[in-house]
Amino acid sequence: MSVTRLANFISIAANPVLLLLGAVMVVINHYVDSTATFWHHSGYAALLLVAPGGLYTIYLWRKVGEIDLDISNREDRIVPMMLTILGAVVGTALLARSQTTSATLETMSYVLVALLITLTTITLVWKISIHTATLSALATLMAYFGGLNYTYFFILLIPVAWARTVLHQHTKAQLLGGAIWGALVTWILAWFFSGR
Repeated sequence: MSVTRLANFISIAANPVLLLLGAVMVVINHYVDSTATFWHHSGYAALLLVAPGGLYTIYLWRKVGEIDLDISNREDRIVPMMLTILGAVVGTALLARSQTTSATLETMSYVLVALLITLTTITLVWKISIHTATLSALATLMAYFGGLNYTYFFILLIPVAWARTVLHQHTKAQLLGGAIWGALVTWILAWFFSGR
């Protein structure tokens, strides 16, 4: 396998949308009591978090004629990110109204909305790495709620940063900025919302 193919594989496997949906499904599985409820909630999560941005990406593909899963142009990231924020806000509102939600799940949804808003704001002026920010945020949530034994997940940032560098998608500053921002904002917001 060539270096570029390996970097592409790692980059696709660590796609922020896939990571986010996978993490949401893991959390949903932890808090539901039946398979039917799991698929029901996971379907809503996919509809709210993935479908709007995905539909916009398909629109871009049809308009431009080629698909760019990384949405390499910073300016093209704004609309799908705002659509994801909208989906996350709607999901958080539905979750807050639910009688069966847990405080941890609610805190995680608030953190997601706030992190998406801050990353979108930064993206207006700078191409921060959403890959490293998402992975760092998820590792931080695992360490925050699961204990320091989960800090080894931060090691996954190394191959992801390597892949994004090999593919010329980000500078080292953008990768490091994403990793630090994802961890810092997630930790502060998790502390704030879980302490309310």
